[in-house]
Amino acid sequence: MKFLDSSSSEVDLVNALGAHLFKKFPDAVEFERCVGRLDAKKETVTAEMGVIWYDVYKFMQATGTGLIPVGGGCPTVAPPGFMLGGGYSFVSRSYGMSIDNLLSLKIITPDGELRHIGLHSKAKEDIDLFWACRGGGGGNFGIVTEMEMNVRKPFSEKMLVGQIRFPLEKAEEVLDYYNDWVEKIPDTMAVYGFMGNQKDLVDKTTNVKVLGLTPVFNGECAEGIDLLQGQRRQHHEAAIALAHDRDGGGVDAGLRAEPETRPA
Repeated sequence: MKFLDSSSSEVDLVNALGAHLFKKFPDAVEFERCVGRLDAKKETVTAEMGVIWYDVYKFMQATGTGLIPVGGGCPTVAPPGFMLGGGYSFVSRSYGMSIDNLLSLKIITPDGELRHIGLHSKAKEDIDLFWACRGGGGGNFGIVTEMEMNVRKPFSEKMLVGQIRFPLEKAEEVLDYYNDWVEKIPDTMAVYGFMGNQKDLVDKTTNVKVLGLTPVFNGECAEGIDLLQGQRRQHHEAAIALAHDRDGGGVDAGLRAEPETRPA
């Protein structure tokens, strides 16, 4: 991009695509930005770009409203790439994809024009551009400088968030059960899976390969734990830590299922 400075000389600028790539530019200039502007009555927050989800989460936490964005699970990812690419959130089963919660954005189009487009747009070109930004892929139509999004009120004062770990050799058995179980749970329960390494529960000096499940229940903690009982009974080797409160205040209740017998 070329811009004119105060002396009318052209200045070349390169857009740093997100927080991860930004760190690769030693001469990058970080412009002053606004982390968030909250409208509690409308339940919306506006964030200028350059922020990452961690900034938005900390801002919302400080408001004391209990409202949450439909954001990413990795706090170092920035909102524009996440949202414009669709954005599947830990609370998407309750509130839809992240992009479904985008209300408006400011975008610099290739002709150098700054446009404010959104659900409020009246001109056909702006309506089409906003439609494209909400499903045409991340960052294909210009440089987004600001995003206005819904923030949501969880269905309970305490949201259940947990981790369940199974030995990797049990993966087939666990997933067979999971495939039937997941068809019966309400939309307020989301469970995400991964495979990786973690510290052994018995010998902390070694790593073990595990199948991990991360449940997030947007409802009363006790109800969420009840929904997980079948998963918990699957194997005694599962280590479970549940019921973080939604503002990050720590564990309010805990469950841990460990092996019935330990090696000598």
